[in-house]
Parts: sequence; C-alpha cells; structure tokens
Amino acid sequence: MIELKTCNQCQRDLPLDQFYKRKASKDGHTAACRDCQSQRGKQAYARNREQRLAQAAAYRAGRRDYYRDYCRDYMRERMAEHGKATLAAYHGDARTKLDMTARTVLAQMLRGQIQSSGYFDFTSSQLQRHVEAQFQDGMSWANRKAWAVGPIRPAREFEYQDKQDIGFRKCWRLANIGVRYA
Repeated sequence: MIELKTCNQCQRDLPLDQFYKRKASKDGHTAACRDCQSQRGKQAYARNREQRLAQAAAYRAGRRDYYRDYCRDYMRERMAEHGKATLAAYHGDARTKLDMTARTVLAQMLRGQIQSSGYFDFTSSQLQRHVEAQFQDGMSWANRKAWAVGPIRPAREFEYQDKQDIGFRKCWRLANIGVRYA
C-alpha cells in the first residue's frame, strides 16, 4: 500500500515520492509537495529577479580570476589526457577549429538551442525534418546518443579554410548531412 501525505499548501493527498526529503521533519519529508514548492520558488524568483541577476553578476565578476585559472588548468589536464597534438591542432589549425565549430553548431541546431546560424544554409527545423527522414530502424529522438549526424562525404575531401568558401558550403549543405549509428 502506498503511504499518503497531505500537502499543507494545496491540501491534496499525495504519495510520499511527491514530497522532497527533509531529515529535520518527523516523517522525513517536506510539508509542501514538490509542485507547490516549485511554484513557490518560481514566484519568489519572479519577485526578486533583478536582484538575483545582479547578485549573480557580482559573484561572477568577483570570481573572474578563479574561472580563468580553472579554464587554464582544465585545458592543461585535457592536453595531458588527450595529447598535445589534438588540442594544438584545434588551437593552431583554422580548418580543424572550423570543423569542430560546425559540428557543435549542428548539434545545437538538432537540440533546438539555435534556430539558424551563419554556418549553414538551413534552419533547425529543416535539419530536424531531414534527420528524421533518414532514421533507420530503432533510431528515434529518445535514443539520440546511439546515433550521430555529420557529413556523408567526409569533410577532409573538401577544400576550404573558412565558412565562406564554396567547399565548406558543399560539405555542410543539407544534402550531405547524414545519420548513422555511432
């Protein structure tokens, strides 16, 4: 039998998994359900939005040195882990950096984070429809990590140095974007 608890805000009887855990409470759960607490948090944020944004900006500004050092140390660790050649190629070779950026923008468009970009001649919705049309058996948006999207004809077969070059446009046009199992 499922144990129920009454929310002190909405007065609904709900299963205990609808309440956050709280060690200080007698039953080990909060008095208000998750929905009510979420709604209350959103209202509090809306009332104090400008103040919270200002506090966050001040906090980040005070930690600029920390972030700079963290990024530098992170890159050093990545270089040790993946080899200097990979990261040096990214930082030194404009073509490698352009390809990596194009793949990142493509992934962001697939997720719907950006609608269009200066990199491609198609929109996010056009890309998503194109990808869905190429789904093989077992492919779906639910198992996105099982498949990959990229140029059908490999990028190395095209001659380009920047995103305005005709080779870049041919490589990253919608007709050359394919889906395959990763």
